[in-house]
Amino acid sequence: MIISFSLVLQTVLVGFFLIKGGKFGLYLIEGFRYNVARIRNFPGVRIILDPHSFTFGLPRLRGFNLGSQFVIREGYSLFKQHGRDAISIVSLFPPHRMFHLADPVAIKHVLSNQRQYQKTPSWYNLLSHFGPNVLISNGETWKRHSKVVSGSLRGESTLQVAWEEAQRVLSDCFSEWEIKTRAEGEQFVEVKKFVDTTLKLSLFVLMRTLFSKSTTWGDKNLSVIPKGHRVSLRTAMHGVTQYGVHRALIPQWAYKLPIPQLRHIEECFRDFELYVQEQIAERRAFSSDPRTNPLGRKDLLGTMCYANARDSVTGVRDEIERDKDRLLALTDDELMGNMFVLMAAGHETTANMLVFALTLLALHPDEQQKLFEHISDVLPMGEEPVYADFPSLSRVQAVINETLRLFPPAVILPKMSMEDDMLPTSTGDQLTPGEGIFVPKWTDVIINCVALHRNRKYWGDDADRFRPDRFIDAPDGSYTWPRDAFVGFSGGARSCSGQKFALVVATAFMTGILQKYSVHLGEDFDGSGAKRAAQGETFEDRMKRVTKCSTLLLLSLEKSDLVFKRR
Repeated sequence: MIISFSLVLQTVLVGFFLIKGGKFGLYLIEGFRYNVARIRNFPGVRIILDPHSFTFGLPRLRGFNLGSQFVIREGYSLFKQHGRDAISIVSLFPPHRMFHLADPVAIKHVLSNQRQYQKTPSWYNLLSHFGPNVLISNGETWKRHSKVVSGSLRGESTLQVAWEEAQRVLSDCFSEWEIKTRAEGEQFVEVKKFVDTTLKLSLFVLMRTLFSKSTTWGDKNLSVIPKGHRVSLRTAMHGVTQYGVHRALIPQWAYKLPIPQLRHIEECFRDFELYVQEQIAERRAFSSDPRTNPLGRKDLLGTMCYANARDSVTGVRDEIERDKDRLLALTDDELMGNMFVLMAAGHETTANMLVFALTLLALHPDEQQKLFEHISDVLPMGEEPVYADFPSLSRVQAVINETLRLFPPAVILPKMSMEDDMLPTSTGDQLTPGEGIFVPKWTDVIINCVALHRNRKYWGDDADRFRPDRFIDAPDGSYTWPRDAFVGFSGGARSCSGQKFALVVATAFMTGILQKYSVHLGEDFDGSGAKRAAQGETFEDRMKRVTKCSTLLLLSLEKSDLVFKRR
């Protein structure tokens, strides 16, 4: 009997892979059992695929995976199913253990203990393109970044400039709308994919506050490409935020392929870095105080450059003091990294939030009317809003907070436990009375923003409804909104550095728009909305359909067609 060599080889290979596969299977099973034991089998989900690693585009299959966009889709329901506000999730492949939290007491504990619960680098690699920054750093390094970045963003002069620039570019946008409505003989303007407009608005504000670059809405010089560059500053700034995820996921060698889209991404990232380096060099060459640019303006880049050069400009005489000052300064890589984060956080976050807010107001005309009346009370006779009006526009800020509650930009806030810990809770989640949840070292602890914000224990039976009044405290103190159950801007010492900056810019835009225009859904004008209503679509169904959204890095609406009617 003759046995061919190929048959022997095939048999050997099959046997080899069966043995290796068996060993790998045993490794996975042992890892799964180990992780379940480490969290003391705390109640929750046991699943085959890691829900945060292998869910893109997958439908939910019970017992196998939670499916794509499960945090948005499930909301609070996973917690409700288990009867608690903290649940564990353990996956087989890869072996992974984590806790998801929708409990304010547990979340406050996590956010208040920075040394114990730190940001996991693997979750934040998308934001480390240009270097270390305030968002991805931990410990003493974070404190150094935060002192420079937070101080720059919260300065009154910066906020004043941001407000004024927002009003200026909005006026430019309105002028274009007016030209369009006159040409068409209409009293309204339809804006398809309104997010493109808000991205442009927020980009212009950032160009002014970051680099002192002002431009008009239709300025063609904005697209001029300077010598030594391949794309304009505007294109580079927009590109690094739009293609951040692509840049992180696609290998570096792929950008050398003759694929136009990949070449464009490479050019945007290359030129953004080059533009910032040129601006830094210009500031340092122009003056010993780089806070001021050659036009006499102060901006965020200049303020952070000043932190870099502080030991040489403050005139300190003591060598110890000079060394201490140098330790507080940002390196050039850190300066570049923070400029990128300010771009990413300030550009798409504000743009998407405005789209969500105006869409919700279009869905709720009664709330829109309340807001218009509030703006008219603060700004009678159509007065132009100025920065000094910001504190008085409380209902505008309530609408913004309610939008962030229902649709938080970051749907989860991932942390990792650096040591064993007992996590306190407010709702009796502990397995033994009087004890907290045991969180072993190297366990991911996920703050589930969507579930927390829709937890009826804190937001009432109407937690899924859009009701801005919930963010307005009663003057007599009989009601105050649950601040520990809101993480629209994160929370604790590491809350968003740009929180006030974002509120100021968003308030300026919202006030300016609603003062002059009422907002409507595009489908209310083309008749498709009425047709669906006639077919039996409920308001709840319409709300879900119109606000359908998804997240990769930040939450965004899938469709944003709006109509603006002149008041």
